Amino acid sequence: MPLSPLREGTHPLSQDEGRYLLKALRLGDGEKLEVFDGDGFYALATLLGVDAGDAYLEVSKPQEAPRPELELYVASATPKGDRADWLVEKVTELGASGLIWLKTERSVVIPKPGSKKFERWARLSDAAARQSRRMRVPTLEGPLTLEELKTFEFDHRFVASPIKESDTPLPSPLKGKVLIAIGPEGGFTDHELEQFKNSGYNLLWLNPHVLRTETAAIAAAAVLTAHL
Repeated sequence: MPLSPLREGTHPLSQDEGRYLLKALRLGDGEKLEVFDGDGFYALATLLGVDAGDAYLEVSKPQEAPRPELELYVASATPKGDRADWLVEKVTELGASGLIWLKTERSVVIPKPGSKKFERWARLSDAAARQSRRMRVPTLEGPLTLEELKTFEFDHRFVASPIKESDTPLPSPLKGKVLIAIGPEGGFTDHELEQFKNSGYNLLWLNPHVLRTETAAIAAAAVLTAHL
C-alpha cells in the first residue's frame, strides 16, 4: 500500500488507510505487509493495535527498489470522456514509467494542467500502482506539443502507425528509456508524421484494424514491454 512520507518507525493509520487494511484486505493484528512511497522506495511493515482499537503500522527501514531495465513513456493524445481514465489505469498496470498528454493538430480534448482531471488521473494511477504492486507511480505531464516533446531525451522513439509495410523491427531485448507516441482520432496528420520522421522516430505497427486512441496506447505498452 502507498505510504507518504515513508520513514522508519510508527505510522498511525488515517481513516482511509485503516478502512483499506482492515475492511478491504481484512488484515489482523500482527500481519505483515509491504508499503511504498510511489517514488521507488519500499519497506516491510507490521500492522499492530487492531485488537486494542487503535491500529497503526510499525515500519522497517525503507529500501530503494532497482530501476526497471525498460522505462516506457506513453505520449498520447487525450481521449474523450472516461476513456482517458481507462488509459491512465491500464498503462500504469502495464508498467509505464510516465504518461505524457499530447497536443496535436486533430486533438479534441486538451486538458488543463492542475485541473480536477489531472487530480483524478493521479488518484487513478496511484490506485492502479497499488493494485499491481508497483513501487513507482508513473509521472503525468502535458499537454505538450510535438515541438516540446522533442526536448525530452530517449534511447528509442516510436510512433504508432496503421501501415504494416513501414513497421520497424523491435530490438530484443528492448532496454533503456523508450517513448511511444499515440495519435488522436483520425491519427496524426502528414505534417506531424514528417515531424516524427525528422526527429528520429521509428514506426510501430500494432494491428490490422483501426484502434481507438486508448486501445492503441494500451496495445503499444503491451507490445513494447513484451520485448524486455
